[in-house]
Amino acid sequence: MKILIELPTWLGDCVMATPAIENLLARYPQAEWVAIGSPVSVAVFTEHPRLIQSIVLDKSYPALFKTARQLGRFELFVSFRSSLRSRVFKGLVQADRKYQFDKRPVKWAIRLRNTTN
Repeated sequence: MKILIELPTWLGDCVMATPAIENLLARYPQAEWVAIGSPVSVAVFTEHPRLIQSIVLDKSYPALFKTARQLGRFELFVSFRSSLRSRVFKGLVQADRKYQFDKRPVKWAIRLRNTTN
């Protein structure tokens, strides 16, 4: 199984995403993964034993199209970014399942009930 993970841009965010990435890889023990992101975020994972490729992503839209075309097919794509550029990239990537971080707040519907008779 091949997994493509788009890393957060900033170093601190990338470090904070490390447990989520490790849990994802624990869920798929035979999976190999490709890291894509900013130079600093990709550098965090360069020595990871299951990382088969790391790619510094150019932020221009023509580069997104070119990179997505060159990557090939994945079983799973996970993005820890919520930008429009990341949404466009998610649409271009060939993957069976795609997931992306969404920073919009969740609005919970709370149903109150009367506890007195």
